[in-house]
Amino acid sequence: MMSAKKVIVILTLLLASLTARGQLYLGGGIGIGSDYGNRGGIAFTFAPDISYRVSNNFLVGAQASYRTGYDRLAVTPYARWHILPLEGIMSIFVSASAPFEFYPDYTTLGVRLRPGIAIRVSQGVYMLVHIGSFGYSEVFQNGRHYGDWIAAIDGNNISVGFCVGL
Repeated sequence: MMSAKKVIVILTLLLASLTARGQLYLGGGIGIGSDYGNRGGIAFTFAPDISYRVSNNFLVGAQASYRTGYDRLAVTPYARWHILPLEGIMSIFVSASAPFEFYPDYTTLGVRLRPGIAIRVSQGVYMLVHIGSFGYSEVFQNGRHYGDWIAAIDGNNISVGFCVGL
């Protein structure tokens, strides 16, 4: 069994080698929308993420998020393909994700496509805007499950975030 010191040293060397080439990105986003519950009001989303640039136009990553009003916790691995880079200033992308969402009384697993725009703010800093969500979710509740298709472009499916290349 490896000691905690060895694990920390290995992780530090791994992160140092990734960041030396500028392929690791840290970021996150916030969202605001309506609370669909009977309480009404506004729901906020806080969503930090980490990604790794595989090539100039392709990233893989994971995001953790919490949404108030729903009391939802989610873990979402994703792949992002920049389909239309525009002169290093901005690009149009699509993210394919597989969210695992945990609510107080049920759980969902899904696959989604989310289009968006990445705008370069400065060297290694990007603003990301996701617009819409399209896909399928399977809901698990009280020993039963059912599927639900998603096709939404509304205030609850628009998010703004930033990422910084290390």
